[in-house]
Amino acid sequence: MHNLARPLQETSAGAVDVPAVHTESVITAGPGETVSPDASTLLACESWVNSAPALSSVGLLVARLARRYVAWCERPLRRNLVELRLENLQSWSEPCPWQHAELKICSLPECGNEWLFRKVFNRVAQQADDVRPARHVDILAFMAAPNHDARGMFLARWNHEYVGTCVGRVRSNHRGAIYSVTVHPEYRGRGIARALLRTTLTYLRQKGVREVTLHTHTTNAVALGLYQAEGFRIISIHHETDGT
Repeated sequence: MHNLARPLQETSAGAVDVPAVHTESVITAGPGETVSPDASTLLACESWVNSAPALSSVGLLVARLARRYVAWCERPLRRNLVELRLENLQSWSEPCPWQHAELKICSLPECGNEWLFRKVFNRVAQQADDVRPARHVDILAFMAAPNHDARGMFLARWNHEYVGTCVGRVRSNHRGAIYSVTVHPEYRGRGIARALLRTTLTYLRQKGVREVTLHTHTTNAVALGLYQAEGFRIISIHHETDGT
């Protein structure tokens, strides 16, 4: 796997500069991060979680515990969420590719690994009130999930800076889901979220997915408008009074 030993540089806008090379084999904390003993333990477990198809018994246990812990922590985040669904993705009329000389949507294997994705996601979403930063345990749980495929994780690059993220996940019965659609505040309004969404939908359709769901906060009118313009419709709303 690639590594993040070379620190990522932040621009004045707070976006993340693209590292020129990834040559080391050791994953380290980024600038300003402190790796606690717990985080160090989680980092040491990464090789177990990512050594499919033959996980060791210890690695499998770590993966299962990480997924259960993350699911428990995310219960409060399900409040005030809107669930949207795009039905019959196979007949979805794919728009023309989003053209912009400064924008490139990269599949994660083209530029790094899940730990790079975590760094970009956290820095891009740091000013969003309804987004929780991704912890090391979140990435371990994500990598241990069934049908995990890094090729369904996308980064938006504006010139030489990472400024957005999106994840497409294939589920059973020809279903799929989209997560983590984020764009740095300084780069919003340039069509980056739409380009990320369309790229992810194209990936899911190529995987045979027929139905896609995603969630956004009830107060995020911009995101709701984008998703509905791309063919999604509201299925349900989870209010704060709902049980957790």
